[in-house]
Amino acid sequence: MAVSRTPLMAIAAGVASGAVWLGLMEAAVRFIPEASPWSSTVGSMLTSLAGTIPGFTAGLVAARRGFIVGAVAGVLTSLLWSSYANFINPRSIVDPAPAAVIPNEVTWALAAIAVAGICGIAGAAVARERWNAF
Repeated sequence: MAVSRTPLMAIAAGVASGAVWLGLMEAAVRFIPEASPWSSTVGSMLTSLAGTIPGFTAGLVAARRGFIVGAVAGVLTSLLWSSYANFINPRSIVDPAPAAVIPNEVTWALAAIAVAGICGIAGAAVARERWNAF
């Protein structure tokens, strides 16, 4: 049986995994030449999994309250990525869209709540060794 940990520890683990994933994405952009056939493959894989990693990790660590810890970890990671893209590295893996109706940060945060929350449920189910998440 899995040990349930505090939600704060689970959220911190989720955000840390999101930061590591951001580092992997940035390393791929910087060290794999755009002309390489691997550039598109690695970039697609890293980008497609980016939204799931923080929530799943948080749910796995918490083993309880999967949706809540996953959603919070996802939103905090989204804020971290937005800050990185806007303030730290202007030429980043995340290219800003031209004048959107809803700011990208808000869209990313809302998507993070849904995606990371669901992944948190999955992580908690795996941690409890129950394959039926509900």
